[in-house]
Amino acid sequence: MNIRRATIDDLTAMIGMAAVADTSARWSAGHFAQIFGETGREAFVAVTPEDAVVGFVVARAITVEWEIENVVVSRAHRRQGIGKALVTTAVERARLAGAVRIHLEVRASNSAAIRLYAAAGFQETGRRMEYYSDPNEDALLLTLPLT
Repeated sequence: MNIRRATIDDLTAMIGMAAVADTSARWSAGHFAQIFGETGREAFVAVTPEDAVVGFVVARAITVEWEIENVVVSRAHRRQGIGKALVTTAVERARLAGAVRIHLEVRASNSAAIRLYAAAGFQETGRRMEYYSDPNEDALLLTLPLT
């Protein structure tokens, strides 16, 4: 598995993967397209040796703080360390950019993702009640200090 910076050519695969991921952020195609046109946004994809996209992470820089906005791994490729590699890539990119902390939100019921983030050092710092819809659910706010 290889992790590389996402390009506009990866957009269709990213949208398709997110559409079938039950815990993914519900973004429109337009929102996904903005990733490649906005300053401060970074996206990375996990690809097979055949260059098939099997996962992605999107992060955004907000001055010295970063936010992981979306992480998706295809169902067929889960539990292989791909999510960990994507999150690690985003964290390292934030560190290199001089970020002091990185935040994210996760569905309260997404125990696999919560375990992944905890293993990476993220700690719960808050909760947003009924933040997610379809289904309605709280978001846990997680933060990783980088200094």
